[in-house]
Amino acid sequence: MKARNLTLLLIPVLPLLLVSAQTIWAVGVKRYHLVSGTPSQVLFNFLTSPHIWAGGVLYIGATFLHLFLLSRFRFFAVTVSVTALAILLSTLVSAVFFKEQFSYTNIAGAMLVLVGLPLVLLR
Repeated sequence: MKARNLTLLLIPVLPLLLVSAQTIWAVGVKRYHLVSGTPSQVLFNFLTSPHIWAGGVLYIGATFLHLFLLSRFRFFAVTVSVTALAILLSTLVSAVFFKEQFSYTNIAGAMLVLVGLPLVLLR
């Protein structure tokens, strides 16, 4: 397999890192009430929370991966792919981890993203 094709396999890793970081942050904020209290308490909560730090590390990794992908592929291809995959992954995480309910319209929208991504990326 060519190096370019192997690099292309990294594109789904970027939304995985981003959505994972956001999920970790959401768990920290919801479960441990990180944004409760005075501004100084909130700041202390954020600075001492493993959830905030873990999410930050994932975001830093995602940023480096994003820059690497932008150096290898068209901006449009990377951005559209990452956005679409993040929407789909966020929808799945919302349902599985946060037990959020979705309407038929929400599900139809996610399906359109899934079907539309290959169409948008065609040259």
